[in-house]
Amino acid sequence: MNDSKEYVAIETKFKMTTDHKLDLLSIKLDEIKEKQEEMSEAVSKVKEALYGPDEGLYARLRDLESWKKNMSKVIWMMSSTIIGLSGYVLASILDKL
Repeated sequence: MNDSKEYVAIETKFKMTTDHKLDLLSIKLDEIKEKQEEMSEAVSKVKEALYGPDEGLYARLRDLESWKKNMSKVIWMMSSTIIGLSGYVLASILDKL
């Protein structure tokens, strides 16, 4: 009789700890699911910041490259104009001498 009571007590204790562990596991899975959803939102925000067609990082980079290309053309035009004007002034000064 005493053995059967101990067996029932052990079985009940085991069942309670198993149920407790399953509940804890369920809670942890819910927490993981919430964190995964948060990560998904964060990744979509980063993706939008990088690939946004108007304000994304790649759009800004494309605009900067376009500006650099145009400024390079302007600088070459100004440099050649200054060199041409310098040559004209130098030629004018040499003709008067």
